[in-house]
Order: sequence, then structure tokens, then C-alpha cells
Amino acid sequence: MQGYNAQNFSSHSQIVNLAGGGNKIIEFGCGKGFVTEQLQKHGNKVTGVEINTENAKRAKKFCSKIFIGDIEKMDFRKLGSGFDVALFGDVLEHLKNPEGTLGKTGRILGKNGRVIASIPNIANWKIRLGLLGGKFDYAEQGILDKTHLKFFTLKNAKKLFNENNFVIEKILTVPSAPVPGSSAKRLLSKLVPGLFSFQFVIVAKVKK
Repeated sequence: MQGYNAQNFSSHSQIVNLAGGGNKIIEFGCGKGFVTEQLQKHGNKVTGVEINTENAKRAKKFCSKIFIGDIEKMDFRKLGSGFDVALFGDVLEHLKNPEGTLGKTGRILGKNGRVIASIPNIANWKIRLGLLGGKFDYAEQGILDKTHLKFFTLKNAKKLFNENNFVIEKILTVPSAPVPGSSAKRLLSKLVPGLFSFQFVIVAKVKK
């Protein structure tokens, strides 16, 4: 992550808006704290979780607590409990077992707690077009980031939550369409999200 993307309809701005203010938040994969900083400005109390020690040093000043390590090997009971929001900003696709991580997350959320997650869309039109030409080239960042272990379409992103004790409340999109103008891009992303979205931003709560 190079910095905070404040553009309308970016995953960063949508996550910050959805997280609200005055909440107890745990942010998995907080990186250098670019999103964390914005969450703090909204009066949130943030617990950060980050695997990279150098990144965690910068994020620490925006966190009430920070834990360094691999979330797939952590005992979530040590992270705290009663969280209003658990954030996964482009994190789940990097995990070997996102299902297990979501299951553990549900147990540390408060009564009305929510998960907010941004997930890249492997079925985006650019990827489909590349496949028609026989291309599926990994990159340093983006949908085909070479560190991604999982790939999600809209259908199996929904399945990930629905099959792991969550109910999806809302799905927003980060538009990506081969048309000029942000309004047209947003319209196409709304009409055909599985094709014209770069990312999905999912809000989900634990099933009662």
C-alpha cells in the first residue's frame, strides 16, 4: 500500500465511511497505518494486527494496541473482544485459510459487531480480456498481485461469508469499466458488479 486513497469510491474511503466513528475496531493487516490514521481521526479506538515489523512501527502511533505476527497462527483470544468492527482491507486473499480466520473473528466481535472486508475481483473485465488473449500474468500489486493465495469472484466472495457463519448486509463496489467518466463507471459497476468492479467491499454480521 503506497498511501491512503481518498478518492470517492476507493476501497479505502468506503471502508472508513462504513466503519463510522467512536467504535472499537480491530484492523487486520493494518500495514503502515494509512487507513488506521483516518479511522483514528474519526474517533475510533483501533487495535492493529500486522505481520511486517517495519510497517507496524509506523502504524503503532495510530493504534491503541498493535500485535505483530501471522494472523493465521494467532490466538485471537489474546487480541481482545467486544469489537464493533473487524477490518480486512485486501487481506483475505493473502491467507491460506480465510475461512478459519473469519470463524475466529466472529468470536471476538461484540453483540452488534460487523466485518468490513475489501476483496479484489478476479472476474473483472480486464482479467477476462487478458484470458481471451492467453494472458494471466502476476504483478507487484492489483488483482493479480503475486502474493495472492486466493482469488474471488462475487459469487464465491459471498460464499466465503455465508458458509462461515456470517450474514452479508451490504456489498459495495470499486468501479472499473472501459467507459469515460466516473458516473458511467459507477453505473456499470452497479448494474453488472461481477464484471465491472475492481473490488468488492463487503459488510457482514455474525448469524444469530
